[in-house]
Amino acid sequence: WTVFGSAVLGTGIILGGYWAYETLGWGGYWGWDPVENSSLIPWLVCVASIHTMMAQRRSGTFVRTNLVLSIMCFIMVLYSTFLTRSGVLGETSVHSFVNPGNWAYWLLLGVIILFGLLGFGLLLRRMKEMPNVPVEHSIFSREFALFLGAFTICFAAVFITIGTSSPIITNIFKGKAAAVDTSYYVKTILPLGIVIALLSGIGQLLWWKSSDRKSLLNSMLYPLISAILFTIGLLIVGVRDTPVVLFSFASSFALFVNVLVGYRVFRGNPKYAGGAIAHIGLALLFLGFVSSARYDDKQTVSL
Repeated sequence: WTVFGSAVLGTGIILGGYWAYETLGWGGYWGWDPVENSSLIPWLVCVASIHTMMAQRRSGTFVRTNLVLSIMCFIMVLYSTFLTRSGVLGETSVHSFVNPGNWAYWLLLGVIILFGLLGFGLLLRRMKEMPNVPVEHSIFSREFALFLGAFTICFAAVFITIGTSSPIITNIFKGKAAAVDTSYYVKTILPLGIVIALLSGIGQLLWWKSSDRKSLLNSMLYPLISAILFTIGLLIVGVRDTPVVLFSFASSFALFVNVLVGYRVFRGNPKYAGGAIAHIGLALLFLGFVSSARYDDKQTVSL
């Protein structure tokens, strides 16, 4: 159900980007608008929970973590609804909605509190009944890579939530609602994107429980050389922005690793190639961000 939910919401986000870029021709598919962000935050939490659920299915760990992430995924859907439909972002979003009044504001807030108390209350009540499986994997294991990846994705969700909630935060502390500049998201999310890209590559090369360092380094050799050559090619064509170069290197590394792993898995048993295919898509998405968002040409003219 979690995979299904993330697939549906992810498809909706992609369709929204296509609609903005191709159908309306706004000159972009993502502008870090609060309404766009409010769809991305639950999706990030949902994807993070998928990774820790895989570890639980394999070794029985992260039971409480998975329940917390699942509850938070739904809470963030409710919070996103509150942000976009209560009128609090009316002056800071291009998606300007009519203020429905105080009744809708308190109704939406009450729904968040209700389901928050219901979810976490039941979790605390049943906490002692949940199995507490000790962690037995090493840092060179797929479980640890999955945990780091999920942790990094959740960090990204937290930063986006803070930025999206800035009109509420500034209104409370300064008395006037103000949105953060889009550069805030680039500065906070880009370093996390580099880590996520690297982990989506390295994690595919690790075994469950523990991996041999020497075999890990050997399996990284060809993808690493390919990523270095790819990055050198970007430097030759004129890419000079250091964070973007690092992001491109990490994304290309993830691409080459998952192409290699996916090919091997597909030859053995195609039904297990889903993870590699998903990470190939992620790497291509990241490289698409670089090419379309940072190195396209824009011109505004008066007609």
